[in-house]
Amino acid sequence: MREHPNEHLQTLQTEVALLNRKVEPLLKKVEEAARNVQIAKAGQDTIRRGPLGMLSKMGGRLISFYADDLAEMLLQDFLGETAMEL
Repeated sequence: MREHPNEHLQTLQTEVALLNRKVEPLLKKVEEAARNVQIAKAGQDTIRRGPLGMLSKMGGRLISFYADDLAEMLLQDFLGETAMEL
């Protein structure tokens, strides 16, 4: 005799339910990570577009332009204080 097609249906439903319980926490973590990425991207866009973004760009450009001068002044200051103490 042939088996009835619905004979294994209860077992399959149980297995699917167990898999669902195992996958659900992982899915929640992935969704939370996706939300965090979206929040981070939104925050970066507002910083880049706003006055703070413009100030940070200008500050970065000035620091890179005067990096050699700043390093030389810091070294002279450090050596001047160290030499006076010795």
